[in-house]
Amino acid sequence: MKNGHTVRLYPSSPTYQLLQPEFQRSLGGYDPGEVVRSAFTVDAPLDPLQRAQYADVMTYLPGDILTKVDRASMANSLELRSPMLDPDFFAGSFALPPHRKLSYASGGKAMLKAAMSQRLPHDLLYRPKKGFTVPLARWFRGALREDVLRLADSSALADSGVVNRDTVRRLATAHVRGAADYSKPLWLVWVFDAFLAHQAGLATADGSSGRSRPMPALP
Repeated sequence: MKNGHTVRLYPSSPTYQLLQPEFQRSLGGYDPGEVVRSAFTVDAPLDPLQRAQYADVMTYLPGDILTKVDRASMANSLELRSPMLDPDFFAGSFALPPHRKLSYASGGKAMLKAAMSQRLPHDLLYRPKKGFTVPLARWFRGALREDVLRLADSSALADSGVVNRDTVRRLATAHVRGAADYSKPLWLVWVFDAFLAHQAGLATADGSSGRSRPMPALP
């Protein structure tokens, strides 16, 4: 259920109360994490691992990973495919029992690793998983330090009535001092502020709200 926390604007800790109280009340108790939980608890005869996989397929893959890969590849004129999402291949692998997918020796992707053990070096096949995340924590303490400290002073955030700028200021100060890693919530606010600024620029340029236009690719 980790992704249930990932899709929220902020975790349940009071430290992350990024929303203005008035705006938070207007949500009527809405919790985006329920999207993941509802997929995980779908009424079907699935084992716990299948439920986790199903929740990923229904939420995380289309809403995050595949979207990013598609945009990044198309931006560079590449036609990218995901062969392991072939319907027949996926249906077959999804139906496998948990011990065929996981093992104490190899961790995840047990069958794939066993099949490729004669073709790939052992150190490559069994090395720890590495993602493609950018080093936000380091950037916000380095090259973007002053920018993140000024984030709470954004007039766009103030006018939105959505974000609690006192919380943003507290998180930014604590982060740049190294007291804690608040890069994820600060990044959410950073992107929201950029979105507001972009929309305001469109409205100024042609007198429209700008909401029908897509945001340009970030450099």
